[in-house]
Amino acid sequence: MEAMRSSRLAKLLIASVWAGLLVYAFAFAPPEDATVTRHLLAGSFGGSFGGLDATVVAVWNTLGVVPLLYLSLLVPDGRRQRVWSWPFGLLMMAGGAFALVPWLLLRTEEDSAARRFALGMRLVRSAVFRWGIVVGLLGLFGYAVARGSIDGFAELFWHARLVHVMTLDLLLCAALLPYLIVKLRRPEDLIGEPAWARALLLVPLIGPAMWNALYYRPVPLEALRQEKASPTE
Repeated sequence: MEAMRSSRLAKLLIASVWAGLLVYAFAFAPPEDATVTRHLLAGSFGGSFGGLDATVVAVWNTLGVVPLLYLSLLVPDGRRQRVWSWPFGLLMMAGGAFALVPWLLLRTEEDSAARRFALGMRLVRSAVFRWGIVVGLLGLFGYAVARGSIDGFAELFWHARLVHVMTLDLLLCAALLPYLIVKLRRPEDLIGEPAWARALLLVPLIGPAMWNALYYRPVPLEALRQEKASPTE
């Protein structure tokens, strides 16, 4: 009962933050800067970022890598849920954490399915996919540190709506990762978990990506089906 109450409170908090950010993004964020938006979109399709600060470019591109990390975690967890998780992971490419939160609210604590996502699992759980995420995040972080400017980023953060909202979106994505990881781990997963694996989860974004690449191994489908078929004691 206590665990159920805590889960409901956590979902209520997430829903409140999500709704508040949506209202803020549309009603109170800085005005739109068409030039910044045009340069960011152009850069995404192979054009020029128009001399935008490297930190802004790094944040923008990080929002393209983070959904891949979420997919690597969501697809295995979604095999146990009635509501598919992978569409929400794909929608994160366009909507970020704003597209993810509805699934977190729909997610149940009890296993209700044991679906086979053979192709999807092979892709998102492959070593190339998992380590590619780590390399991508580290590369973008290094690019921002080496080439970016705090003053240049701050100027656009406070005066360009897209930069403002996408930064808040990235912060929400980073904050929700530990919550999701806590939910997808089972009690037996915590037995023997090394201290270094738990410590990784304290490092925003890159830490969970490293944890996913080095440590996390989802429960095999056969074990899920056996658990589902077994009577509850």
